[in-house]
Amino acid sequence: MTVRTAPGADAEAMSRPPRVTIVVGGRFVAFDTARALQRRNALAGMVTAYPKALREGLQRERVRLSYAGAVRRVIASRVRRTQSLEKDYDDALLFGRWAATRLPDDADALHAYTGYALESLRMARRRGQLAVALRASAHIQVQAALMRREFEEFGLTAPPVYEPMIERECEEYEAADAIQVISTFARRSFIERGVPESKLILTPLAVDLDEVGGAPRPARVHGPLRVLFLGTISLQKGVHYLLQATGGFAASDLTLSLYGGATADGRELLRRYARGDEWKGKVARAGLREVLADHDVLVLASVQDGFGAVICEAMAAGLPVIASENTGGPDVIRDGIDGFVVPARSASAIRSRLELLVEDRARCAEMGRAALEAMGHHRTWDYFVDDMLKQYDARLKSHAARG
Repeated sequence: MTVRTAPGADAEAMSRPPRVTIVVGGRFVAFDTARALQRRNALAGMVTAYPKALREGLQRERVRLSYAGAVRRVIASRVRRTQSLEKDYDDALLFGRWAATRLPDDADALHAYTGYALESLRMARRRGQLAVALRASAHIQVQAALMRREFEEFGLTAPPVYEPMIERECEEYEAADAIQVISTFARRSFIERGVPESKLILTPLAVDLDEVGGAPRPARVHGPLRVLFLGTISLQKGVHYLLQATGGFAASDLTLSLYGGATADGRELLRRYARGDEWKGKVARAGLREVLADHDVLVLASVQDGFGAVICEAMAAGLPVIASENTGGPDVIRDGIDGFVVPARSASAIRSRLELLVEDRARCAEMGRAALEAMGHHRTWDYFVDDMLKQYDARLKSHAARG
């Protein structure tokens, strides 16, 4: 990579944070990142197909919205059951080509979500910008292998994998100057696939305290321990291990609530393992704070998860979290202090931690308070972006020094 410099620009560049362009097809945490960049005057632009992008609190002149891409996303969301993998790939390709022609000239770095990033990564490198591909999950080949194994062991046929999309993502990994991941689990998956550790940037996720932040609460000594799952009901999220772990508890000791939509495999695991009315359906973002406040502990037993943003959300609401090692849990949970990290695919490990909390409600409340404090100190989006910019800046300076 050749870093672009202009006469007399070196001193100015050294005194300000890198200016970053974000390219993303959907939403995920891209707009949380963008708002934090904007607060630091470090957002060069947001290039997106997210239909509600203009309502996300960004300066309008910084947003470059693909209206065609937004329409395609709305249509796809309404016909998801019949949307083909080939059509998903074609939509990503169309947006990716469009986005590469809309990159601001005054950026120092590109922060592009994989699947939509290939053309923009190549363009950014031609312009002398730092080209960073953000992968919000494990290496795509590792993700596919883990899920194929899980479906086979569950006795189901894994959803088809569209090989051109896997090939496209792997091309993105090659084309990027750096690959940004959001958990040590994801970083490990890239290293296992031969990606040099030096090419990886790790930035564990953060949380919007204004949206979900709670207050310390006293130990609730009466009634059952209220266990919560938030996310898609699916094999990937390990809901079957949670259902197995909670089976056998008396209703007076523990209750389980599952919030979220269900995939086809999720409905099958509910049929096999659910005992009653655990599944509550979807919850709107506006109701998230109330749902969190009504529970004592959150469990995320994912077989594989790039991070699991709900971990930070629950901790910010004052809940301890039990999370599998194949999530962002190891990056934010202090085991035994504000939650527990358990082996992936282990119902028995989840059950043993739940038994501890059923028996010791004071400890559950104490862990929740520790979780709340930890999120307030270290897991805001400003903290996330400061860490990201520091790592981008170091790479830009290193490239500049090498000429």
